[in-house]
Amino acid sequence: MTIAIDLAANSIGIVWIDLDVDADQVTVLQRVLRPDEQDRVDRLSPPLQRRATVRLGQRRLILAQVCDVAPTELTIGHYPGGKPHAVASNGDNVEFSSSHCGDLGLIAVSRERIVGVDVESASELFDVPRITSWVATDLEAMQIDALPIERRPSTLLQLWTRKEAYLKATGEGIGNGVRNVRVPLGDVTNGQRFAPSSHGQEWMLYSLACPRVGLEASLVISSESEHETPSAIDLRHF
Repeated sequence: MTIAIDLAANSIGIVWIDLDVDADQVTVLQRVLRPDEQDRVDRLSPPLQRRATVRLGQRRLILAQVCDVAPTELTIGHYPGGKPHAVASNGDNVEFSSSHCGDLGLIAVSRERIVGVDVESASELFDVPRITSWVATDLEAMQIDALPIERRPSTLLQLWTRKEAYLKATGEGIGNGVRNVRVPLGDVTNGQRFAPSSHGQEWMLYSLACPRVGLEASLVISSESEHETPSAIDLRHF
């Protein structure tokens, strides 16, 4: 159950979590939850509670290991905008972002970088025109409509996860207008820089390999300078 994670400066840890585990593992993970986390689980419908227990329990174990403290010595704090971060009893402050889809959870962890991550399933694209109108700017919608019809769903899914990953990194959330964010459309080189607005800072974008067919996952991390290159980032998969 424990995942060995060692993060140096300028490294980003990427962890996929299997949310469907046996009852004994669920019981163990339930014991590490704090009261506020257990409250989150209890507010869910019974079919969702088991996976939520695993997701939140594993998140706490992973962050505690990065900080080298016991799970009980870790607090999940929130910045003024609402973005979570981990604060350990030894003074460590670790940035992280998490997402989940079906039976898989995903977490990105960093000691120094602001991170945002999102994973979505192609099965969510039940109405491509409707979701395009929700996610895409007018220009992005025109670009998607100009693609061959078979490429539109996958391109839209990329756009969706990239925008959500950015909004998770900033702590804004999708309620503040996912259509107002500009991200690269189509295939990208990992570490590609982008500015979500004409006056905003630049970020770095990564497309993550997924362990299931039909999933799309994106990672957005803060860039420290306009001259920084992707080679400065050590992306570690655990």
